[in-house]
Amino acid sequence: MLKGVVGGWSSISILSAALLASAQPLVAQEPDVQELRDQTREDIYEAYTLLTKHHPGMYNPFDPEFAERLEAARDKALRAAQTVVTLADRYLAVQVINQALADGHARIGIAFNGTAAHWAGFDTAWRGDGLYVTSSDQKSP
Repeated sequence: MLKGVVGGWSSISILSAALLASAQPLVAQEPDVQELRDQTREDIYEAYTLLTKHHPGMYNPFDPEFAERLEAARDKALRAAQTVVTLADRYLAVQVINQALADGHARIGIAFNGTAAHWAGFDTAWRGDGLYVTSSDQKSP
């Protein structure tokens, strides 16, 4: 279920009712693998639809490849969704879109309180031949 677009800087949150309804630790109660894959695919498609309708990159004349990058990110995330077995896999499959866009206008997130990776404190994105910091929890990473 998608929350939508908020404020001047768009933010997208994908919340899985199945994950939020669980009172036990997520790692102790993994859902059915096929259901998990189906939920992941559905969330990726819904996020893609929202991004195509609301992300400023779709209308930015200075970034004409945005739509192609978004479509490629969706396809890569869908391929990752085919291999989802755990909730951590589901989280990482959805993160494929964030990694591809990493532009500060939108982030896709799903409910997850497990450990999938250690965040360095900043996000980056390739633009041309350069790697740029797009968001940070510090003033200077």
